[in-house]
Amino acid sequence: MCFSQIIHKKMQKIFSAFFLWMVVSSSFVVAQSIEKLAVINLHQIQEPNYLKQNKVNYIEDKASAMRVEDVMKAFEAQKGQAVTDPYQINFGQSSSTFWICFKVQDTFSEEVGKKWVFKIAYPSLDSVDFYFYDKKGQLQVWNTGDRRGFVERDIKSTRFFAFHLPIHNQEVHTFYLRVKGNGVLSVPIIFYELEHYYSQAIYEETLMGAFYGVLLVLSFYNLFLYFVLRSRMYLMYVAYMLGIAVFSASLDGHLFQYIFFWSVYLAESTLVLSGYTAFFFLVSFIQAFLQTNKNIKYAHLFLNVLKYFFVLMSVIYLVTGNYKIPVGILALVSPSTALTVFLVCGYAAYKKIPSANLLIFAFLSSLLGTFIYGLKNANVLPNSLFTAYAYYVGFTIQGIIFSLALAERYKQLKRELINTQKEANETLEVKVKERTEALEMLHQEMVSQNEELQQSQEEILAQRDAIAIKSNE
Repeated sequence: MCFSQIIHKKMQKIFSAFFLWMVVSSSFVVAQSIEKLAVINLHQIQEPNYLKQNKVNYIEDKASAMRVEDVMKAFEAQKGQAVTDPYQINFGQSSSTFWICFKVQDTFSEEVGKKWVFKIAYPSLDSVDFYFYDKKGQLQVWNTGDRRGFVERDIKSTRFFAFHLPIHNQEVHTFYLRVKGNGVLSVPIIFYELEHYYSQAIYEETLMGAFYGVLLVLSFYNLFLYFVLRSRMYLMYVAYMLGIAVFSASLDGHLFQYIFFWSVYLAESTLVLSGYTAFFFLVSFIQAFLQTNKNIKYAHLFLNVLKYFFVLMSVIYLVTGNYKIPVGILALVSPSTALTVFLVCGYAAYKKIPSANLLIFAFLSSLLGTFIYGLKNANVLPNSLFTAYAYYVGFTIQGIIFSLALAERYKQLKRELINTQKEANETLEVKVKERTEALEMLHQEMVSQNEELQQSQEEILAQRDAIAIKSNE
């Protein structure tokens, strides 16, 4: 059984398991109702389903005109909508402002003052304002969001938005969140003890480190192969992998957290430019791998148009500095480009271009991962470890299969080269044999002619001698 057949069977099992999971999880619904807001006892947050009992309310401010005082009165009048699970708060694509309210209490007197935190497990929110009362009863606000510098955040040890819960005594404390954005408004809230929060942050960063580590290892390994083999497709692969790594780090907030924490502009610029750069080199890699200039000429021309478009959008962004339009176009172009390249690979497989089947499986993994992640953001699938990391798993599998495909492709090219050399040698041997036979025939003719000349010479000499003898007589 060949390698591509093994991959095909494995992918069938994965897809079957995924659709079964979709059916099982289809009962996920964020039910809403208007009820009195319950108090969260922080020492019970680990109990199953505890936070699903009307512990968090929200109000939608479509005009973005409400002040915090208006919001407080509205929540006191029980005008808030309840969510069944704080971890599943997702308002979908919306330009409205949303106010979220929750009440917490630390009932253990010996542990009052223990540090508690809460986290919004979604890094792409334009504005996040956290309102709370200090010890003097004065209303305070912590303003943050991905439109503000990372250094302005309360807790800086995570790419997500995290805040300390200022709890001063055993009384009920009420907190308010104001969130706003121009894209997906996902606000999954998780409460932690401070110790547990840091251990969870380490676990999450370890998972992300594994993703980036795999991409970098694959990149450097294939870069080494490029210097050895001098094949252009290896260089295009390396550029694409590094582009995806930078784009993913920009998208999930790691680049903002660790490198551009002082500059929103540089963080945004890197997201736009790395996105278009990654797709540019993806198209270039597919062209080099499938040799579309020879095998699929019309697809090659269309892919060239896509590459010029990516360059044009990057130049427009650098010249105008407009962020929203290039990002919006990138969001539209990304799936369409991936689908286009996937169809090109499908056609290449139909034409039986070597290793094209592996590219199909690679694209299926990344498309499936992105699709699941998109369904989570669209509030179709629940927020979970699987849906949160499906994007990264998909692109990790894609990178690995691409690398395997390169190895298969190189072996195929090597076999083709060996066969070509063998055919050339056989052709040369035939020509040498034919030339040798021709030379032998020519040699035989020359020998025959020499013999005839020698015989003629002898006859002439004999005649000369005969004439001389007669003359002497």
